[in-house]
Amino acid sequence: MASKGPFHSIKQLFQVLAKPFCPIVGHQDEVFEAFLDIAGVISLEKPKALSSEALRVANYIQTSGTQWGISYGPKTDGSFVPEQPGQLLLQAASDKSVKVTVLHTTLPSASDTYIDYIAKGLYPPPSSTTKDYTTNLERTALTIGELCSACNPNYLARALHNETYNYFFSQSPAIHTADIVYTIYDGSNPIVPVNTSIAIPMQKYLTSFAVTGKPAADGNAQFELYGAGGSVLNLGPPAIKMLNNPLNIERCVWWQKGLNL
Repeated sequence: MASKGPFHSIKQLFQVLAKPFCPIVGHQDEVFEAFLDIAGVISLEKPKALSSEALRVANYIQTSGTQWGISYGPKTDGSFVPEQPGQLLLQAASDKSVKVTVLHTTLPSASDTYIDYIAKGLYPPPSSTTKDYTTNLERTALTIGELCSACNPNYLARALHNETYNYFFSQSPAIHTADIVYTIYDGSNPIVPVNTSIAIPMQKYLTSFAVTGKPAADGNAQFELYGAGGSVLNLGPPAIKMLNNPLNIERCVWWQKGLNL
Protein backbone atom coordinates (compact mmCIF):
# COMPACT_ATOMS: atom_id res chain seq x y z
CA MET A 1 0.00 0.00 0.00
CA ALA A 2 1.03 3.64 -0.44
CA SER A 3 4.41 4.21 -2.08
CA LYS A 4 6.30 1.12 -0.96
CA GLY A 5 5.89 -0.79 -4.24
CA PRO A 6 3.70 -3.67 -5.43
CA PHE A 7 2.92 -6.88 -3.57
CA HIS A 8 4.89 -9.99 -4.45
CA SER A 9 1.62 -11.91 -4.62
CA ILE A 10 -1.15 -12.22 -7.17
CA LYS A 11 -4.13 -13.15 -4.98
CA GLN A 12 -5.18 -12.09 -1.49
CA LEU A 13 -7.88 -13.62 0.71
CA PHE A 14 -8.97 -11.31 3.53
CA GLN A 15 -10.83 -12.80 6.48
CA VAL A 16 -11.43 -11.16 9.86
CA LEU A 17 -10.83 -7.76 8.28
CA ALA A 18 -10.96 -5.68 11.44
CA LYS A 19 -8.77 -2.77 12.41
CA PRO A 20 -9.39 -0.79 15.61
CA PHE A 21 -8.90 2.94 15.19
CA CYS A 22 -6.17 4.35 17.46
CA PRO A 23 -5.89 7.94 16.24
CA ILE A 24 -5.16 9.62 19.59
CA VAL A 25 -1.87 11.52 19.49
CA GLY A 26 0.63 9.86 21.80
CA HIS A 27 -1.37 6.64 22.17
CA GLN A 28 1.50 4.45 20.97
CA ASP A 29 3.89 6.09 23.45
CA GLU A 30 1.40 5.57 26.27
CA VAL A 31 1.11 1.87 25.41
CA PHE A 32 4.89 1.52 25.27
CA GLU A 33 5.45 3.30 28.59
CA ALA A 34 2.71 1.23 30.23
CA PHE A 35 4.39 -1.99 29.09
CA LEU A 36 7.74 -0.90 30.49
CA ASP A 37 6.06 -0.08 33.80
CA ILE A 38 4.30 -3.46 33.97
CA ALA A 39 7.52 -5.29 33.10
CA GLY A 40 9.41 -3.31 35.73
CA VAL A 41 12.00 -1.88 33.36
CA ILE A 42 12.92 1.61 32.20
CA SER A 43 14.02 1.25 28.56
CA LEU A 44 13.47 -0.83 25.42
CA GLU A 45 16.76 -2.69 25.87
CA LYS A 46 15.85 -4.05 29.31
CA PRO A 47 12.92 -6.34 28.27
CA LYS A 48 15.31 -8.20 25.95
CA ALA A 49 17.00 -9.63 29.03
CA LEU A 50 13.76 -10.81 30.63
CA SER A 51 12.62 -14.42 30.49
CA SER A 52 9.92 -15.53 28.08
CA GLU A 53 7.62 -16.15 31.04
CA ALA A 54 8.12 -12.63 32.39
CA LEU A 55 7.35 -11.14 28.97
CA ARG A 56 4.29 -13.38 28.61
CA VAL A 57 2.92 -12.25 31.96
CA ALA A 58 3.54 -8.56 31.17
CA ASN A 59 1.85 -8.98 27.79
CA TYR A 60 -1.13 -10.72 29.39
CA ILE A 61 -1.56 -8.04 32.05
CA GLN A 62 -1.49 -5.23 29.52
CA THR A 63 -3.71 -6.75 26.84
CA SER A 64 -6.32 -8.06 29.28
CA GLY A 65 -6.63 -4.66 30.92
CA THR A 66 -7.22 -2.54 27.80
CA GLN A 67 -10.60 -1.21 26.78
CA TRP A 68 -10.62 -3.12 23.49
CA GLY A 69 -8.48 -6.07 24.57
CA ILE A 70 -5.81 -4.89 22.11
CA SER A 71 -2.64 -2.92 22.85
CA TYR A 72 -0.34 -3.85 19.99
CA GLY A 73 -0.55 -3.93 16.23
CA PRO A 74 -0.03 -1.66 13.22
CA LYS A 75 -0.54 2.00 13.99
CA THR A 76 -0.47 5.08 11.78
CA ASP A 77 3.13 6.27 11.98
CA GLY A 78 3.45 8.47 8.89
CA SER A 79 5.96 6.09 7.30
CA PHE A 80 5.23 2.35 7.19
CA VAL A 81 1.53 3.09 7.76
CA PRO A 82 1.21 6.68 6.42
CA GLU A 83 -2.52 6.99 7.15
CA GLN A 84 -5.47 4.84 8.17
CA PRO A 85 -5.97 1.98 5.64
CA GLY A 86 -9.40 3.24 4.61
CA GLN A 87 -7.98 6.67 3.79
CA LEU A 88 -5.15 5.16 1.73
CA LEU A 89 -7.57 3.01 -0.22
CA LEU A 90 -9.77 6.04 -0.86
CA GLN A 91 -6.71 7.78 -2.34
CA ALA A 92 -6.14 4.76 -4.63
CA ALA A 93 -2.78 4.19 -2.90
CA SER A 94 -2.87 0.44 -3.48
CA ASP A 95 -1.63 -2.19 -5.90
CA LYS A 96 -4.39 -2.70 -8.50
CA SER A 97 -2.87 -5.93 -9.84
CA VAL A 98 -3.85 -7.94 -6.75
CA LYS A 99 -6.94 -10.15 -7.03
CA VAL A 100 -8.99 -10.05 -3.84
CA THR A 101 -11.63 -12.14 -2.08
CA VAL A 102 -12.84 -10.50 1.11
CA LEU A 103 -15.18 -11.52 3.92
CA HIS A 104 -17.14 -9.99 6.70
CA THR A 105 -19.53 -11.63 9.14
CA THR A 106 -23.08 -10.38 9.41
CA LEU A 107 -22.70 -9.39 13.06
CA PRO A 108 -19.41 -7.71 13.49
CA SER A 109 -11.33 10.54 19.41
CA ALA A 110 -12.85 13.13 17.26
CA SER A 111 -13.85 16.79 17.38
CA ASP A 112 -17.12 17.73 19.06
CA THR A 113 -18.57 18.54 15.63
CA TYR A 114 -17.96 15.04 14.30
CA ILE A 115 -19.01 13.36 17.53
CA ASP A 116 -22.29 15.24 17.29
CA TYR A 117 -22.74 14.15 13.66
CA ILE A 118 -21.96 10.51 14.47
CA ALA A 119 -24.35 10.47 17.45
CA LYS A 120 -27.20 12.37 15.80
CA GLY A 121 -26.74 12.01 12.05
CA LEU A 122 -25.15 8.63 11.34
CA TYR A 123 -26.49 6.76 14.39
CA PRO A 124 -29.32 8.79 15.91
CA PRO A 125 -30.96 7.66 19.17
CA PRO A 126 -33.35 4.69 18.82
CA SER A 127 -36.80 5.68 17.63
CA SER A 128 -39.59 4.48 15.38
CA THR A 129 -37.57 5.67 12.37
CA THR A 130 -34.28 3.84 13.13
CA LYS A 131 -34.52 0.54 11.25
CA ASP A 132 -31.08 -0.94 12.09
CA TYR A 133 -31.42 -0.91 15.89
CA THR A 134 -34.06 -0.53 18.58
CA THR A 135 -31.93 -0.08 21.72
CA ASN A 136 -28.84 1.94 22.64
CA LEU A 137 -26.90 -1.30 23.13
CA GLU A 138 -27.66 -2.34 19.53
CA ARG A 139 -26.84 1.20 18.39
CA THR A 140 -23.43 1.06 20.10
CA ALA A 141 -22.67 -2.40 18.70
CA LEU A 142 -23.57 -1.27 15.18
CA THR A 143 -21.41 1.86 15.44
CA ILE A 144 -18.34 -0.03 16.64
CA GLY A 145 -18.91 -2.90 14.21
CA GLU A 146 -19.13 -0.68 11.14
CA LEU A 147 -16.24 1.55 12.23
CA CYS A 148 -13.78 -1.25 13.02
CA SER A 149 -14.77 -4.12 10.74
CA ALA A 150 -17.96 -4.31 8.70
CA CYS A 151 -17.24 -1.37 6.36
CA ASN A 152 -13.65 -2.39 5.61
CA PRO A 153 -14.42 -4.83 2.75
CA ASN A 154 -16.14 -1.96 0.91
CA TYR A 155 -12.93 0.07 1.02
CA LEU A 156 -11.00 -2.70 -0.73
CA ALA A 157 -13.70 -3.14 -3.35
CA ARG A 158 -13.80 0.55 -4.25
CA ALA A 159 -10.01 0.82 -4.32
CA LEU A 160 -9.83 -2.08 -6.80
CA HIS A 161 -12.55 -0.69 -9.09
CA ASN A 162 -15.14 -3.09 -7.61
CA GLU A 163 -13.34 -6.05 -9.20
CA THR A 164 -13.21 -8.06 -5.99
CA TYR A 165 -15.10 -11.09 -4.72
CA ASN A 166 -16.94 -10.18 -1.51
CA TYR A 167 -18.91 -12.55 0.68
CA PHE A 168 -20.97 -12.54 3.85
CA PHE A 169 -20.63 -15.32 6.39
CA SER A 170 -24.15 -15.50 7.87
CA GLN A 171 -24.11 -18.99 9.38
CA SER A 172 -25.06 -18.74 13.07
CA PRO A 173 -23.59 -17.37 15.27
CA ALA A 174 -22.11 -15.22 12.43
CA ILE A 175 -19.96 -13.21 14.80
CA HIS A 176 -16.39 -12.02 14.36
CA THR A 177 -14.05 -15.01 13.62
CA ALA A 178 -16.92 -17.54 13.60
CA ASP A 179 -16.00 -18.40 9.99
CA ILE A 180 -12.51 -19.67 10.89
CA VAL A 181 -13.66 -23.13 11.94
CA TYR A 182 -15.40 -23.40 8.53
CA THR A 183 -12.24 -22.35 6.71
CA ILE A 184 -10.13 -25.07 8.38
CA TYR A 185 -12.81 -27.79 8.71
CA ASP A 186 -11.27 -31.14 7.77
CA GLY A 187 -14.13 -33.58 8.36
CA SER A 188 -13.23 -34.38 11.96
CA ASN A 189 -15.28 -33.42 15.00
CA PRO A 190 -14.69 -29.67 15.52
CA ILE A 191 -14.86 -27.89 18.85
CA VAL A 192 -18.06 -26.13 17.73
CA PRO A 193 -20.76 -27.52 15.42
CA VAL A 194 -20.16 -27.01 11.70
CA ASN A 195 -22.79 -26.95 8.96
CA THR A 196 -21.04 -28.97 6.27
CA SER A 197 -23.45 -27.72 3.60
CA ILE A 198 -21.77 -24.34 4.14
CA ALA A 199 -18.24 -25.41 5.06
CA ILE A 200 -17.56 -27.60 2.01
CA PRO A 201 -18.79 -25.12 -0.65
CA MET A 202 -16.97 -22.33 1.22
CA GLN A 203 -13.69 -24.23 1.03
CA LYS A 204 -14.25 -24.94 -2.65
CA TYR A 205 -14.76 -21.23 -3.34
CA LEU A 206 -11.62 -20.29 -1.40
CA THR A 207 -9.33 -22.97 -2.82
CA SER A 208 -10.43 -22.36 -6.41
CA PHE A 209 -9.75 -18.67 -5.91
CA ALA A 210 -6.27 -19.50 -4.61
CA VAL A 211 -5.56 -21.69 -7.66
CA THR A 212 -7.26 -19.80 -10.49
CA GLY A 213 -8.10 -16.34 -9.16
CA LYS A 214 -11.82 -17.04 -9.63
CA PRO A 215 -13.84 -18.64 -6.79
CA ALA A 216 -16.21 -21.44 -7.81
CA ALA A 217 -18.00 -24.40 -6.21
CA ASP A 218 -19.73 -26.96 -8.42
CA GLY A 219 -23.46 -27.19 -7.79
CA ASN A 220 -23.56 -23.86 -5.94
CA ALA A 221 -24.19 -20.24 -6.86
CA GLN A 222 -21.82 -18.54 -9.27
CA PHE A 223 -19.59 -16.18 -7.32
CA GLU A 224 -19.83 -12.85 -9.14
CA LEU A 225 -17.56 -9.83 -8.88
CA TYR A 226 -18.61 -7.12 -6.44
CA GLY A 227 -19.32 -4.73 -9.32
CA ALA A 228 -20.81 -1.26 -9.31
CA GLY A 229 -24.01 -2.55 -7.68
CA GLY A 230 -22.22 -4.13 -4.73
CA SER A 231 -22.92 -7.87 -5.15
CA VAL A 232 -21.89 -10.23 -2.36
CA LEU A 233 -22.14 -14.00 -1.92
CA ASN A 234 -24.14 -15.07 1.11
CA LEU A 235 -22.63 -18.09 2.86
CA GLY A 236 -25.37 -19.16 5.23
CA PRO A 237 -29.15 -19.29 5.53
CA PRO A 238 -31.47 -19.12 3.80
CA ALA A 239 -29.20 -20.21 0.93
CA ILE A 240 -25.81 -19.75 -0.71
CA LYS A 241 -26.66 -17.05 -3.23
CA MET A 242 -25.69 -13.62 -4.51
CA LEU A 243 -27.18 -10.60 -2.71
CA ASN A 244 -26.93 -6.83 -2.84
CA ASN A 245 -24.47 -5.67 -0.19
CA PRO A 246 -26.56 -4.23 2.68
CA LEU A 247 -23.48 -2.28 3.80
CA ASN A 248 -23.10 -0.39 0.54
CA ILE A 249 -24.31 2.63 2.50
CA GLU A 250 -23.43 6.25 3.19
CA ARG A 251 -22.25 5.48 6.74
CA CYS A 252 -19.41 3.36 5.39
CA VAL A 253 -18.51 6.03 2.84
CA TRP A 254 -18.27 8.60 5.65
CA TRP A 255 -16.14 6.37 7.91
CA GLN A 256 -13.65 5.77 5.10
CA LYS A 257 -12.90 9.49 4.82
CA GLY A 258 -11.37 9.44 8.29
CA LEU A 259 -13.03 12.72 9.26
CA ASN A 260 -13.44 11.43 12.81
CA LEU A 261 -9.66 11.19 13.33
